[in-house]
Amino acid sequence: RWSLPWAFEMCYVCMIFGFTGSTTMFLVRPAVSKGLKLEGSMKDGPWSYRVATFVVMFPVYPLLLLGFGTVFNRHVYFRSFAVKMLSRFGIPKGKIDPWYRGKSPDEIKVYESSIRKW
Repeated sequence: RWSLPWAFEMCYVCMIFGFTGSTTMFLVRPAVSKGLKLEGSMKDGPWSYRVATFVVMFPVYPLLLLGFGTVFNRHVYFRSFAVKMLSRFGIPKGKIDPWYRGKSPDEIKVYESSIRKW
């Protein structure tokens, strides 16, 4: 685990998360300010701007994460991450990813344990 290839992989994964977060904010801020006509910032408010930013960011971030993960050849890891993230908001895994439909909990557990999580 604490080897040179592991360290490079962690840098690679963190780089993908960085690209995703920066791109998400690059897309969400103009969408909220120009599209929804709300002016403000996360620090100074108003609350409507903050709430709108999170509402717009919620579907954009997992899609971009999956896109960047695919482009950088880490699709399986980031697909699992996106499904887990969205399922924590109450969306069933079967609605997010067709692979989960009709699978028993044991099959899902075996699949999820086979994905390398570092």
